[in-house]
Amino acid sequence: MERQADLTIYVIVLYIIFLSFRVVVFLLLPKIGPRRLLAFFRAPGAQPASWSPSWAKKAKMVLMLNRWIHHNRLHQ
Repeated sequence: MERQADLTIYVIVLYIIFLSFRVVVFLLLPKIGPRRLLAFFRAPGAQPASWSPSWAKKAKMVLMLNRWIHHNRLHQ
């Protein structure tokens, strides 16, 4: 039961971070411009058109890190 509550808090925190991140993006988008924002997320040395592969790589890395953290918490 404790783990369930832990997980719920974790998900809520992630969701709040996600929402605040979106708000930040919407606030900064008019000032920075979408191209510079994409350049910020793009891996260095990538072509200007293909920013999605690095985005996918970053998302995969976050998911793997997440799984690893949970794996370690299970085997303590």
